[in-house]
Amino acid sequence: MVQDEILVLDGNFVCEPVHFSKNMLGKIRPSSKDSPHTDTSIIACGVSQVDAFVDACASIACGINNPVPDENNVCLRRCKEESLRRFSVKD
Repeated sequence: MVQDEILVLDGNFVCEPVHFSKNMLGKIRPSSKDSPHTDTSIIACGVSQVDAFVDACASIACGINNPVPDENNVCLRRCKEESLRRFSVKD
């Protein structure tokens, strides 16, 4: 994932350009590595960077239909974990 500049709207809403490479999609949802959605960029918005990233990740990686039971829930959990890892506050 490549992050560009963060856009803050009215102090309460964050919009952020997010790019998902083939490698990132494979980490979040291994079955999506060969998806036509690889190397996709979108602008995601939310109440925080974490929220915006999770929304982008869910739209790109988890929005792919798959017959494997519970895979979307696992994908969404991985999106949340990756977002927290990327945006955790470092002391």
